[in-house]
Amino acid sequence: MLIGDKLTDVKGEIGFTRGYRFGTMTFKTTVEWNHGDQHWDLGETSLEYVRRLSPDFRLLLAIEGGETGAPDEWVFVTAGQWRIASRFYLKFANGFGLMSKSTDWEPQIGILIY
Repeated sequence: MLIGDKLTDVKGEIGFTRGYRFGTMTFKTTVEWNHGDQHWDLGETSLEYVRRLSPDFRLLLAIEGGETGAPDEWVFVTAGQWRIASRFYLKFANGFGLMSKSTDWEPQIGILIY
């Protein structure tokens, strides 16, 4: 209850991952129960490619979007993850909008904990 909402929403993710010599491919989508709308809904869907370039650096390319079935908010994402400690990665990412309602450019930086 971070924003004072007493209703609870449930969100889960399901996907398929397959490793190849050239990298790892993942297809995943979220499924969510929206308490306000009283129904299950598909959330964001993505197709991702991850390639480990060294023990400390990974490259990610993805196409993601389609939240609530909207076909006009797809984004192409490029990202790099650099291991800065045993379970900590520094992530640099860029999202480029592919459709009219997508954000044109969305840079990101963050720390991932695995």
